[in-house]
Amino acid sequence: MEIACSGVTWDCGFSVCGAGSFTPRAALWVTPASIMAMVRYRLWIVARSVAAGWAVLIVLTYLAERPLLLLTAPVVGAQWVATASLSLDCLKLAATGWIIGRLHRTAPLPGVLAFAATLGLFNLEAWLPLDVPWLIRLALDAVHDTRLWGPLATTAVQHVLLFGSLIAGGLLSRPPQTPLSLFDETLR
Repeated sequence: MEIACSGVTWDCGFSVCGAGSFTPRAALWVTPASIMAMVRYRLWIVARSVAAGWAVLIVLTYLAERPLLLLTAPVVGAQWVATASLSLDCLKLAATGWIIGRLHRTAPLPGVLAFAATLGLFNLEAWLPLDVPWLIRLALDAVHDTRLWGPLATTAVQHVLLFGSLIAGGLLSRPPQTPLSLFDETLR
């Protein structure tokens, strides 16, 4: 689909210009209207990603993770509940990243990073063991007190693992690349 915007033709892949990037075909200049169209499109991607991410995260927390954790807690034992909970949180964030990435197949990372930024704003102990403001305060306190280095390392690794699961899920949602071939398509 082509969109004409102030004399500039943009080549887009989806019906609502959802290809993830604007590619000017014959643009010798960029007008303010075309810049505003690109900005509005990027803001739409961010809003859709954040809304879908939160919806998926809440649904997976209450319909999948908690019942599964309640069923497996007696099996794994008290000492492994925290590990099982962290594993389920990683799977939940990977699934959330995958769904966000499926909404924006050609450019999944901006949507996933926008959702990750909203996760880092608040204390989310009800849904995830993520609390970036507390991690920052802990890092500042660890500068003055060496007894906090162990908890800081554990919490930082946990945050990296959870955010890495989200980003990995988003990257796994990309369409597969067509492999390079040594032969021409007419020879097959």
